[in-house]
Amino acid sequence: MGKIDFNRHSLLMLLVIFSGAFMANLATAESNQVAVLTEAEATEKAKAYYDTKGEWAGKFTITKVHRVRFELQGNNQVVAHIQYQAAFILDKSKTVEDQRTFTFVYQGKGWQLLRMGGHKSATF
Repeated sequence: MGKIDFNRHSLLMLLVIFSGAFMANLATAESNQVAVLTEAEATEKAKAYYDTKGEWAGKFTITKVHRVRFELQGNNQVVAHIQYQAAFILDKSKTVEDQRTFTFVYQGKGWQLLRMGGHKSATF
């Protein structure tokens, strides 16, 4: 086998090329990062959606969350399975138990709630 002869200049050029490629890959990785959907954020957004846009908006409100389970649906979509208690707005002593799915997608700089699943759609 032949001998490879590197001088300082060629080593420096290789270092510059590899450093540039590494920094480009690092910048791409950072720009593709998606923030983690926390349980607190998911339940807050699910409650707001349920209370204002869901099928029971204006009639019931989520008063207590019992359990949350996340299901990843690709790089930027998550289904949150949420088990909760809801109370009748006019008489908070009347409560119901339910569990629904809430589908989130990461868009731009945050998580957006796309849709709420039907009665008993969540599984644990």
